[in-house]
Amino acid sequence: MYCVLLPGGLFLFTCHIGEEILHIDEFLGVQCDIDFMFFPTDFISRCLKKSGFEEFEIIEREPYPEMEYPSRRAYVFSEKPGA
Repeated sequence: MYCVLLPGGLFLFTCHIGEEILHIDEFLGVQCDIDFMFFPTDFISRCLKKSGFEEFEIIEREPYPEMEYPSRRAYVFSEKPGA
């Protein structure tokens, strides 16, 4: 993402927080073979810094009870320097 963003470009994404891999064989009634990787926020922070992003913020939240997979979420806001 860093390479394709213009200077000052924003990179916004979300991920599940943790260190697990969740495998599913069915999604919305369709057979599949998918692994979802969860990441700790310190790993995300290190990756952003190593890639050259600056001025980032990570907001964490608990899952909505009985509505979502029971894992914490992270919302990540970062910027490519040079605006």
